[in-house]
Amino acid sequence: MSAIGVVKRDRRVQVGVLLLAVYILYLIFYPSSKSGSWDVFSAEEINDLLSGSNSESDIEKLDLEDLALEKPYYDSSLGYDNNWKVYGDTVVDMDKYVRLTSELKDQSSLIFNKHSFSDLGFEVDFRFHIHGSVASNGLKGDGMALFLTDKPLKEGPVFGAEDKFNGLAVFFDTYRNAPKGKVFPFINVMNGDGATRYDKGNDGKANQLAGCTARAIYNPVNGYVDARLIHTTQDGYLSLDYRLDEEWINCFSIKDVHIPSVRFMGFGASTGDLTENVDLIEARVSQLLHHGKIVQSFEEFADDEAHESEEVSSNNEQTSKNNKRRPRKQRNESQRSRLRAKLRNKSNRLTRFKDNSGADEKPSFLRTLWWLIKTSFFMLCALIVLYIAFTVYRVKRRSYLNKKRHTGLLD
Repeated sequence: MSAIGVVKRDRRVQVGVLLLAVYILYLIFYPSSKSGSWDVFSAEEINDLLSGSNSESDIEKLDLEDLALEKPYYDSSLGYDNNWKVYGDTVVDMDKYVRLTSELKDQSSLIFNKHSFSDLGFEVDFRFHIHGSVASNGLKGDGMALFLTDKPLKEGPVFGAEDKFNGLAVFFDTYRNAPKGKVFPFINVMNGDGATRYDKGNDGKANQLAGCTARAIYNPVNGYVDARLIHTTQDGYLSLDYRLDEEWINCFSIKDVHIPSVRFMGFGASTGDLTENVDLIEARVSQLLHHGKIVQSFEEFADDEAHESEEVSSNNEQTSKNNKRRPRKQRNESQRSRLRAKLRNKSNRLTRFKDNSGADEKPSFLRTLWWLIKTSFFMLCALIVLYIAFTVYRVKRRSYLNKKRHTGLLD
């Protein structure tokens, strides 16, 4: 029996051939997945670019002055302009810190800015110091929190603030309430809906969007910890980095997190039977702009950078042709080396982004070759499976026919 005859007679073989054809068509029309810039850059690289700290980034940060907390506190933040509301056991040393809690039991404190902000892409930078006489591996409590909520919160049980808040809270938790689980100190992020309570008994496990262990934030060697929270509203990108020395450490980077469009910023802390000092040293909020345009997502920013790079490259080629006969400005070797390195790094970064995001419609030779190899391999595997299935079918059918042929009426 021919292969065509087998296909015509056996429905299982027909289904197998149909599935193989669909898979081959999928490989032809969708040769590779378009991963986008999220797979090209690490979380730290994305945040360096969005914050403007990377020399290749054209991001401009516009500080929102009404939201700043800086020394001397009474002159610039807590005093004459009265931008902040102070609650509880907060102690302010004008030239050193805003101490949210001291090494005393049952303290609770909260400070909230009176001005709201609604920026579509923003960064919150703050410096804090959690420290005490207890050793790093000993019992201490309870930690501090950053709040971005739809209204200024009042005092309450959640790190100094009221429960059932609507908005974002990042907890720097230094005391374990649950009998087992995370390693502390632990950074935990929650997006409150205005009706859900903070799961205090389990250290926020029921509310946790993301988090990380951050042991070294207690009694840090440098005497403080820097942190930056970056959010873009279009894609809901939310990321937190902290820095103990020179390099930023990414705690979490997640997408599709949407917080109130109008938000107020505050910080809170509390102690129970266990104590620690929590000092807030400075804080600021910055709007993220790219050539005067608000940055609403990292993908949009990367696309703009890619288009800008193409335009600059085209203009440079034209300028080079027009200026062949003009004397060039002399640069020393060090300046030329730095310029070449910067342009080369930016070009490589944008090339990687376009290759992975599908911005470049003409795939490279190596990518095409790799796709052909993958496609051929999958087709070969599929054909081998079909051949084995067909062979098994033939053997079983031949055995059945032979048995039927030698079976008489008396058998």
